[in-house]
Amino acid sequence: MSAAHLCDAGMQLALSPLMDLARDPRWGRVHESYGEDPELVARFAVAFVTGMQGADGETGVLATGKHFLGYGASEGGLNKAVTQLGRRALVDEYALPFRRDITEAGLDVVMNSYNEIDGIPAVTDRWLFSDLLRGELGFGGLVVSDYDALPMLVQAFHTATTPGQAAVQSLTAGIDVDLPHGKIYEQLVTEVESGRLEEKAVDQAVHRVLRAKARVGLIPSFGPPPVVAAPDPGKGAALRRDIADRAGVLLSNDGTLPLAPQAQRVVVVGPAADELRIHFGAYTSTASREMLLGTQALITGQVPGVDPSSMLFTDVFNVPMPAIEPHFEETTRALHPEMENVVAALKRYDEAVRHVPLGGFLADPAALTTEAVAAAVADADVVIAVLGERTGWLGNNTAGENQSTAHPALPGDQERLMELLAETGKPLITVVVSGRPLLLEQVARQSNALLLSPLLGEEGPRTIGETLYGALNPSGKLPSTFPRTIGQVPIYHGHHFGSGYDHPSGPRSHYNDLPEDDGPLYAFGHGLSYTQFTLLRRGASRAVRRTRHDHGSPAGRQLR
Repeated sequence: MSAAHLCDAGMQLALSPLMDLARDPRWGRVHESYGEDPELVARFAVAFVTGMQGADGETGVLATGKHFLGYGASEGGLNKAVTQLGRRALVDEYALPFRRDITEAGLDVVMNSYNEIDGIPAVTDRWLFSDLLRGELGFGGLVVSDYDALPMLVQAFHTATTPGQAAVQSLTAGIDVDLPHGKIYEQLVTEVESGRLEEKAVDQAVHRVLRAKARVGLIPSFGPPPVVAAPDPGKGAALRRDIADRAGVLLSNDGTLPLAPQAQRVVVVGPAADELRIHFGAYTSTASREMLLGTQALITGQVPGVDPSSMLFTDVFNVPMPAIEPHFEETTRALHPEMENVVAALKRYDEAVRHVPLGGFLADPAALTTEAVAAAVADADVVIAVLGERTGWLGNNTAGENQSTAHPALPGDQERLMELLAETGKPLITVVVSGRPLLLEQVARQSNALLLSPLLGEEGPRTIGETLYGALNPSGKLPSTFPRTIGQVPIYHGHHFGSGYDHPSGPRSHYNDLPEDDGPLYAFGHGLSYTQFTLLRRGASRAVRRTRHDHGSPAGRQLR
């Protein structure tokens, strides 16, 4: 959503971008991040804030950098858990995107993290917000709390016994606004009147709030509101398409790809082959609509095991909701009526493509047998398995906010499906729809080609079809490392010499139970293409030139 869309809807504050470093695939919010590398995250964040606010702040919208600080480095990949990082790592690595955004893009709003660092909850950490953010990083703007972060001081961290104490702790640490409803900061008047809080602390926070409002034109006496052009749906759609065209990552390819249209008998299987919902993450139009559906189901007693009278808001995220997925899929189709699924996208190149519904996001051993899989692909020249995981806030998702995963692999019986497909001996092309690294070593071994489609929304199926048939040259690169096993985590680009990881300039430790290769399955920045390269040795004749390619396209094929 652009600044024009927000202004058109009467909004002046965008609670984005997410600037956390995501180095643990177990964490459910990896798909919201820009990856694991501080420089990469900084460049994307600077571009986002500049685009949202304008080069001179002319859009009338403020972006919000989040989460300060170290949110994605929580213990065990659990949401809101403790972060164990030293101050050098916090300042030099995790704070780098914020430092750059403040100085290069004029970031003027920051949101706290839910975590605690070195035993201190972020919302009460004066060093974090007063010394580091406002002091060393030179931030002069507004700090807002993440939703219901302040009540956690009473309910979870137990640093406060009353809402008033929580309000004092947060305000004096540097949190200016209590989102979303301000219930904790309602106690500030009482705390000031009782003498437990100096009034100047409230005045300082009020000054920052008024300054932010004045900047976006909400205080008429400080100047007229910015004039922003109406949103251009056509321009937005073109940009969305361009980004999606560059995002797919070809992880491996032995020459099976690209396919030639109408040249082979193609059978498509897998639970993501005919589903639209899987291409959307949390904080999307579909996830927002699902929140309404799920909340309604909970409060009306439609979810087994949940008493509506004692339900907490967080129950929405953590309670299984049997049989709700069809409603989510219907919602996606209603919101995006022109979107096609992967099967339909493939049929644009070959009407004879045949779809057989095999595999599920929930395991069903009775439906997936050796005989059923062998029969389904018996007449195929090549099989395309479209797999993945659902990402969202509620329902049977395996990724999303509050959806941490101990073993981030393909859910349900998808790995079993791959085993049975490999046993048939048919050439196998695998597409994985996911916004985070998954454990794919066996899948990679079983596949002749492996394509990652990273939550591209309504453009996802189209780009998959175009890539598999060579109309689109894959050019995406991984922003995060794919481990071979979860025991390698954390494993990321830019690790320090002597940390135990492979390094070309010196000795290293290694895992003795990974005899073949204890490096990553796919490294940061990995990504193949269909492009051909001709390499000429210096001083050699043309007779010794070699052609190198990432399993290039047939001659004459037009690629974008």
